[in-house]
Amino acid sequence: MFLAALLVSLALHFMISDKPVGFSAGTWGGVILMGLGIALNLWSDILFKKDQTTVKPFDDPARLILTGPFVFTRNPMYLGMEMILLGVGVLLGSPAAFSGALLFFLVCQYHYIPGEEEILRRTFKEKYLAYQKRVRRWL
Repeated sequence: MFLAALLVSLALHFMISDKPVGFSAGTWGGVILMGLGIALNLWSDILFKKDQTTVKPFDDPARLILTGPFVFTRNPMYLGMEMILLGVGVLLGSPAAFSGALLFFLVCQYHYIPGEEEILRRTFKEKYLAYQKRVRRWL
């Protein structure tokens, strides 16, 4: 889904926008946002591997991770990918370039995350419900 959203952003930017792609002082914000998103994804992935649990959205997890970025967001990998897509939008500098970020957010918010939360509730019961009350879905 992330790759599809990225391709939508790029395609619409180049099809609709007449803004040339160029590097300026204003694009540093996009680069920084992309870098932070990549770092958040790597950090989360390391924790999944360390705890020997799956990163696949609809597989049953072996453990509930409550450390690292999971302290401030229940979905750090989706948040990291969203940050990357928003960074691409800032970098390209056209409204069309943000379309992939919007698409990705909506699909995660209304399809992926609810399904994953149901699996986590079923697997970890009260422990996950307490975590869900304590930590927000995105930020």
